[in-house]
Amino acid sequence: MQFAVDSLQTSTKSVQALASSMDSAMTKSFEIFGHRILEQLKSLVKEEISGVLDEHKSCISNSVMEAMRVGAMTPSIGTPYNMEMEIEQYLKQEDYNKAFQEALTAADLSLVIFVCEKVNPSVLFDTTPCALEQPVLLSLIQQFSNELENKCELKLLYLKDAVMNLDSNHHVTKEHMGKILESLCHKLKSHMTSNPGDPYLREMRIVHMMAQSFL
Repeated sequence: MQFAVDSLQTSTKSVQALASSMDSAMTKSFEIFGHRILEQLKSLVKEEISGVLDEHKSCISNSVMEAMRVGAMTPSIGTPYNMEMEIEQYLKQEDYNKAFQEALTAADLSLVIFVCEKVNPSVLFDTTPCALEQPVLLSLIQQFSNELENKCELKLLYLKDAVMNLDSNHHVTKEHMGKILESLCHKLKSHMTSNPGDPYLREMRIVHMMAQSFL
């Protein structure tokens, strides 16, 4: 009889030990599974947020472009060489807004550089009202915020004057200025941090402060 009791106790302990071991293994598995699910959720949320931001940025760019096209009599279609000839023709007629409009709506930064190098900024910005309309100024700021390492001096010169001539009461400017200037400030700050020895650091700080004053 005692043997049977001892055997039953031993069996009970073995079952309890096995149950405890299984419980521990299941708990660990659930923790690992839960961690994996959490990481996947984080990744999905990050992708969704990134997608929304990219879509919003695209909407801003498209809206500004559309505002410029509304003022254009003809769409900007043609080879870069033909467009350069058209731009030069507008410059000869002193239709500076149209010249910049053509370059900016072409989605070709080299054309924007081309027209900027052909014009003395004082002709554009030292007049009242500014020779460039608000959508053109916004698009110029937006496009010159990119690739600051290329043609940096020229871009900073135009960025400074373009920011100074923004009219926060204009309906297009009021709608898009915040996001465009936030993006400009972010890119300037990123460039200054990554390039502490940049010879145009002082000018970048000035443009950054000017843009910040509108935010």
